[in-house]
Amino acid sequence: MTTETKTPLLDLVAEISDKRRKTQMEKLDKGFDERAAFEATHAPANSSIQDKIKGYRKKMVLPGIAALTLAAQVDPNFMNGSGNNAAKRFNIYAIDKLADLLHGLSSGHIKNAVLSGS
Repeated sequence: MTTETKTPLLDLVAEISDKRRKTQMEKLDKGFDERAAFEATHAPANSSIQDKIKGYRKKMVLPGIAALTLAAQVDPNFMNGSGNNAAKRFNIYAIDKLADLLHGLSSGHIKNAVLSGS
């Protein structure tokens, strides 16, 4: 019987270099640019969604969050996920849920909205 040693997530995060964090931040930023462009094309009159994207970008494009996405193997273009329908994107609020979860992992405090599904 083989025993596999697992490294805690925050230990993995601590090992991620500043260069890799910066590269991941650039990829996340590019993903938000793509999502904003998609929404501007599909709902040009919806300025509210653009404001939300800007807010989510501010919450996600940070060195610590970039390192967490690397350690957890989160696709830096996750915000453009579409499942089987390339003409649509996953709900914009899912971005906020992931941001809250990642901030919770880094701070030890997770918002109730993440836990309750509301």
